[in-house]
Amino acid sequence: LLSLSDADKPAGVAAAKRLAALGYALCATRGTATALWEAGLRPAACFRLGEGRPDALDLIRSGAVQWVVHTAGPGAERLGDGLAIRAEALRRGLPVTTLLQGLLAAADGLAERLAGALPPPLTLQALHAPA
Repeated sequence: LLSLSDADKPAGVAAAKRLAALGYALCATRGTATALWEAGLRPAACFRLGEGRPDALDLIRSGAVQWVVHTAGPGAERLGDGLAIRAEALRRGLPVTTLLQGLLAAADGLAERLAGALPPPLTLQALHAPA
């Protein structure tokens, strides 16, 4: 689920294109979905909170979402929406990315991992375990 601030949309669209090319299905809030459609992608769209149904929380609660990317936009109203979305995602054990740089790094890492260019991930405990 992508919900990007206006300032993050140009670079976020590039990351979304990369994820789509890797086979990931995308869904986005309306403003982000519009930007993705204009770039040639076809995400599923949902409403922002309080603007209609299904909204981002409905998608998270239904199990249709496996990862939430929400970058903060201006305004106290949007801050509350972001908190609600992130809190629900965390309650359900979903990964949450809140910065554009995190989305870009994750897209790069997923591409490299799927290409076989990276070793399997390790926990910090395994990485620092005595030999």
